[in-house]
Amino acid sequence: MSFAEFLDYLLSINISLCNKHHAEQWHPIEEHLTLRKVINIDIESLIEALEAFEREIGLEPLAPHIRARMLEEWARDSKRFHKRLEADTGVHTETRFTRDETGGAWPGYEAFLSSDARRKIEQIYAKDFAAYADFV
Repeated sequence: MSFAEFLDYLLSINISLCNKHHAEQWHPIEEHLTLRKVINIDIESLIEALEAFEREIGLEPLAPHIRARMLEEWARDSKRFHKRLEADTGVHTETRFTRDETGGAWPGYEAFLSSDARRKIEQIYAKDFAAYADFV
């Protein structure tokens, strides 16, 4: 399915009770507490942000062997789930890709973000945009 079709699917389901890979990030417990820290891995290093948060709340740093193992696991998962992005100036919101067509690489994120797609994303994830706008 194309990205546009996927967004239409997301519009048709309960985004808070679906597959966690595309569910809203906001959790009902957030109605009862104040967020201290949100780590946005698109704009900051996860490791550095976690280490800073540990220091901020007074936790001891992870033992070196535990930290090394965690990084190994993340690297393995990253290879399994993250695909190479290539600069592509085309618009691919409506494109239906197959594995053979991509050769293991995908157009960059911007290639999927038409104005209609952005509007749908803002509608689908409205609660997330409202909850985390101050943490961007």
